[in-house]
Amino acid sequence: MDTADGLGCAGEGICDGSVTPPAPEPETGPCTGCETLTPVADPTTFNAEIYYSDVLSGEFNTADELKNALSTIIAKNHKQLTYKQVWSTLTYADQDPTNDKNVIEIYTGNSISKYDNLGGGSGVGKWNREHVWAKSHGFPSESQWGYTDAHHLRPSDPGINSARSNNDFGACKDTGEEVLFNGVATGNYLDKTTDCWEPRDEVKGDVARMIMYMDTRYQGTDTATTQMPDLVVVDRLTTAAEDSDPLIGTLCTLYAWNQLDTIDTYEQNRNNQIYKYQGNRNPFIDRPELVKEVYGAVCGDDPNPVLAVEGDIVTPDSVTEGAAYTIDASAISAGEGVALTYKWEQIVAEEKTLVGDQAILSLTAPKIKADETLHFTLTISNGTLETTQAVSLNVINVPLTLNVEFTGTTKVTEGDKTSITATVTDAPTGTSYSWKQVFGDSAVFTASGLTLDVTAPSVNIDQALVFELTVTVDEESFSKPVSIEVINTEDTGWTQPDGAGSLGGFMALLLPLMWLRRRQS
Repeated sequence: MDTADGLGCAGEGICDGSVTPPAPEPETGPCTGCETLTPVADPTTFNAEIYYSDVLSGEFNTADELKNALSTIIAKNHKQLTYKQVWSTLTYADQDPTNDKNVIEIYTGNSISKYDNLGGGSGVGKWNREHVWAKSHGFPSESQWGYTDAHHLRPSDPGINSARSNNDFGACKDTGEEVLFNGVATGNYLDKTTDCWEPRDEVKGDVARMIMYMDTRYQGTDTATTQMPDLVVVDRLTTAAEDSDPLIGTLCTLYAWNQLDTIDTYEQNRNNQIYKYQGNRNPFIDRPELVKEVYGAVCGDDPNPVLAVEGDIVTPDSVTEGAAYTIDASAISAGEGVALTYKWEQIVAEEKTLVGDQAILSLTAPKIKADETLHFTLTISNGTLETTQAVSLNVINVPLTLNVEFTGTTKVTEGDKTSITATVTDAPTGTSYSWKQVFGDSAVFTASGLTLDVTAPSVNIDQALVFELTVTVDEESFSKPVSIEVINTEDTGWTQPDGAGSLGGFMALLLPLMWLRRRQS
C-alpha cells in the first residue's frame, strides 16, 4: 500500500530492519520482458558436410553462382524471429563465456547483465540490439526478415550504437576520432566527414562475416516471403543520398578484416546458438574458405588466379578436309622477358587429347562426312600461373566425286545376257564397290567388283533397266547409274484362225434367206 513516507512500507517499523521484506519475484525469461524460446534445430547433431553438400559437390563457373547456391542453402529452414524474440536469442548467442548471466557488447567488449536490456527509458547502463547491417540500408520495417535476422544483430551500448548510427564500415582510423565509453578509449573510430565507422580490432572479422552473410542470404530471390531487397556490399562508402538503398561498404576492407580477425570459439558458439533458435547458419563461419571463393577475386585475392596475357591467336576462317593448317599463338605475351609454355588440347565430346606443345599448332584436317567444327583449348603458363583460351576451326567437307565409265552391251533382247564393266579413275586403295538395280522389271544379276552380269527379263514392251554402282571410300560413298535397254520380241508360230470372220458372214446371208422362205410359204 502507499505510505506517507513514500517508501512503500506497510507500517511503522516495517522497514527498520526488524522485519525481513519478501524476496522479489524471479525473472521467468532469459532477459527482462523476454520469452524463453523453443529450439528449432539441434547444433549438437549439425553436420557441415551434409548442410553444405550442394556447394561442396557442385561446380560453379563464377563466384556469383557459388553465392547463389549458398543463399539457397541458408534460406532453407530459416525461421523468422519476432523482434522481441531477438532479445532472447542474443542472450544465448552473445553470452559471456566467463559469466552465464551476462552478454558481451560488440563495440565496447563490456560484459553486462542479460536483464539490463533496454526495454525503454534511459539507455545508461543498458544494452540494446545493434543492426550491424544498418536497418535503414534496405529494411526499415520490422516485418522484413533482415530486421530480425539474429546473424547480424549484436548486444551494444546504446550510446556507442548511436555514435555508429547507420555509417558504413571502412578504414578510417587515421582520419576519424576514437570513440570513448565511460571516458575510456574503445578502439572504435568514427569519421563524421565521410560517415565511416571502424570497429575495434577484436570484432573486425565478426563484422565482416556478418555483412557477408547478409549480402549472401538476401539476393532478392525470395522477396515475396522475406520482403527483402537484394542486399549488396559495395567496395566504397555509400553516400548520404544512398542511405535508404540496400547498400553498405566497404567490401574489400571487410575482406581484409576477415583475414585479420579470424574465427574464434565465441563466434562459432554464436553461430550454433542462432542456428538453434533461427534454424540457419552463417556459411562464412562454418567454412572460412568460402570467403575467398566468393569475394576473393573482386578484392585482388583470386582463389583461382590466372596469367594475364596480351595478343591474339591467329586461326584460319576454315580449312578443307584433308588439308594441312596452322593455328598460331606466337603473338601472345605475358610481359617482356616472360617465358611461356603451351599445351594444345583437342576436345571431342568430354574427352581432351594433347595435340601440341608449341606456340604454333600444325595439323591436318580430318576426312569428314559433313562440315564439322573442331574445338581446341590452349593453356599458356609462365611456370606459376596459367590461362586457358578456347579456339574453334570449321572444317569443310568435300563430297566424294570420281570419274566412272561403263563398257559392255547396253541393248539386249529379253532373255539374253550382258556384262557391264566399270572403270573408276584414280580410285584410292581400299575402295569398295557394290551394285543394285534401281529401276525396271526385276532382273537376275550377279556382281563382282567392277563387273555386272545381267540376264534380261521377259518384258511385254521395250523397257530400260537401271543399275547403280556405289563406290565407297573411307565410309563416304559415290554412286553412278547405268541403263540397259531390253527389247521385247513377239512369240513366233501364232497366226490368226482361217475361219475368223467367215462364220459370221455365212450367218448374215443365211438369216435373210430363211426369212424369205417363210414369207413365201
